[in-house]
Amino acid sequence: MTKQASVIAKRTNEELIQDWQVMDALTEGKGVTPEQATVRGWLMDEIEKRWPKQFDKWIDNCHIDDNIESYIGA
Repeated sequence: MTKQASVIAKRTNEELIQDWQVMDALTEGKGVTPEQATVRGWLMDEIEKRWPKQFDKWIDNCHIDDNIESYIGA
């Protein structure tokens, strides 16, 4: 695990979701830089670890509702 990913793993649930919201807002409708893609990947990995079933539902239905909070109840 990279240092940055371990920092993300220490975030509270609320902080993790807030981090995702910020990253999502920054990249919505825009091209994603390689750095942003890496951070998004770290965030998604941690979300999947904490809420595996909800994560799968989110991925399966993100074309309908891409709001992660709809799936994890945050």
